[in-house]
Amino acid sequence: MKFFLSALLALSFTAASANAKDLVVVVGGTGQSGIEVIKQLQADEAYDVRATTRNVERAKETHGEDIDWVSMEVQDVDQIRAAFKGADFIISTIGARTARGPNGPEYVDYGGVKNIVGVAKDYGVKQFVLMSAASAGKTDHMLNVAVNNVLIWKWLGEDYLRDSGMPYTVIRPVALRNEPRGLRGVTFATMGNYDLGYIARADAAAIMIDSLQNPAALNKSIEIIGSDDIEAEQWKTLYAFIPTDLKPLDTGEFSDGQ
Repeated sequence: MKFFLSALLALSFTAASANAKDLVVVVGGTGQSGIEVIKQLQADEAYDVRATTRNVERAKETHGEDIDWVSMEVQDVDQIRAAFKGADFIISTIGARTARGPNGPEYVDYGGVKNIVGVAKDYGVKQFVLMSAASAGKTDHMLNVAVNNVLIWKWLGEDYLRDSGMPYTVIRPVALRNEPRGLRGVTFATMGNYDLGYIARADAAAIMIDSLQNPAALNKSIEIIGSDDIEAEQWKTLYAFIPTDLKPLDTGEFSDGQ
């Protein structure tokens, strides 16, 4: 009987292990990009999904209770540690909500990214995918005037991740539009090549998800833009054309796009 029970437990453990999925934590889950990432992750059922929000009840009312919501402020390291417990991968879509103050770019696009990268590294997260912006690092952009140097703070957040030593992918989309996935193709480029143009938010989300566990996407900063000159989904062949980031990148000087 003891042998039978031991064998049954072993089989149960093996089956549970085989059915276990990697956990992706989506930071900024109630934002437009975050919720698109969540929907696509849930649709393909390849991963377990947890999403962070500042207000769990409002998130459930707005986006449904079938999502594993967890309360988290990017300025609160204890909350980040609770939210990231057991995480295998992180996808961050956070961005400043105001020009100044605790929800401004200094404390979200830089300070918030710094906090979540630090915890992710401590926890041994396998890969961190950060959504930034194609114009990040440009000093003469109008957004810097309007939103308190947001593109400089985004660059510093990117660079903190690049210098962290953990596996990462930085995705830098141009302007995002709420269009269905696959209406246009997507082109990849290295940093500083794109500014104008747009990409479907759904395509950007698909690329972030595809970057997970993709060796060709590791330790790269990839600018993405919608294009009518390339077939939909052809972007999956373009990672190899983007070189691995050189380190260390100088955080004291910013690209002017030239």
